[in-house]
Amino acid sequence: MTPMYSHPLTAIVLSISALAFQPPGAQGAEPEWDTPIPFDTLYVTADRIPQPFLRVPRSVSVLTAGDIEDANITSVQEASEWIPNVHIVEVGARRLSFPYVRGVGSGEGNPAVATFVDGVPQLTVNTGGFDLLDVERIEFVRGPQGSLYGRNTLGGAIHVFSREPGPERRLGATFTTGDYARKEAKLFASGPLGDTQWRFGAVGAYKARDGFTTNAFPGSAPSVGGRQSFQGRLRLDTRVGDQWDIRLSTHGEQSRDGGFAFSDLDTLRSTPHEVRHDFDGETTRNIFGASLHAERAGNGWVFASTTAYSTWDALDVTDLDFLEYDILRRRADLRRTEFTQELDGQFRVELSYERIHADEEGEVEIPTVRVEGAEVEQGRIAVEALT
Repeated sequence: MTPMYSHPLTAIVLSISALAFQPPGAQGAEPEWDTPIPFDTLYVTADRIPQPFLRVPRSVSVLTAGDIEDANITSVQEASEWIPNVHIVEVGARRLSFPYVRGVGSGEGNPAVATFVDGVPQLTVNTGGFDLLDVERIEFVRGPQGSLYGRNTLGGAIHVFSREPGPERRLGATFTTGDYARKEAKLFASGPLGDTQWRFGAVGAYKARDGFTTNAFPGSAPSVGGRQSFQGRLRLDTRVGDQWDIRLSTHGEQSRDGGFAFSDLDTLRSTPHEVRHDFDGETTRNIFGASLHAERAGNGWVFASTTAYSTWDALDVTDLDFLEYDILRRRADLRRTEFTQELDGQFRVELSYERIHADEEGEVEIPTVRVEGAEVEQGRIAVEALT
């Protein structure tokens, strides 16, 4: 297994958790996280309907909540390192996270491998790379999936499922500290809402660390590639009558990633993990999304509807020459709003609006290179037939 970082990373983790209404003897019970899950009891939804893992006629790999916890997996990119024929290239910032399945992938435009969160498609790579918050399982489906999941699944699909709130109250917190000024804190709670039929699951997290590369330019920030983020997710589940299952969910993220630790190859070979950038770039990303899922099962049939809204914006400010001379900078301001409506896995209606503004310029004192700014606005209305 390839290590996550190029330097040893030691961490001290303090975990505090509490369960309300524990059954008698639960405190002295033996831990069960090392018990393997039998294949005949592991259900997946790679074919859109829950079925035993061994009966799925597709190439599927699954990471359960126990796998994620035991391996200390914190992001989709880290999860991919445990899956054969799946590779996610993360170019410095989380918004530049490019998945490849069996060598099939794409650039920043329309991805060839789509990520789905609780059934909601992430239609660009800008929102496909994120940290995991209270995840129940991750399914990696290899091979073309266009007939089931529409566009952007030529290489495969990645499905992330959040933890379903249970009947017991659950409350906890984790705190982590380590090398490179690593600091992480997570709070989570779930359970029934009073005497109602609603159950909730809520989780919030803060993460920060320094970069792994030193910037040797005088007066610059001490490291390149640091990260900081605030994230939260809220989920509400209920059953109306004996047939309708309703799920409401919302999530948000505010993150800041440091500049790109790029340099010429000769310099990196002579002084690894050291660059000389005269300008400290950064990438900021803000995400908000909400979705409503309704499902009803009848006598031999199932009707499902998923309505989702999301909006995100990102700002890239980059030292594009990656040298100690102020020659070229790049500033890109991206914004996108999406609305999707899917019925019963038969068709999907997609409405999206996107605005991109890019500006490349040199300093006024050194006008060596200047490229006029470019601005693009576009909208999209699409209807896809699914099977």
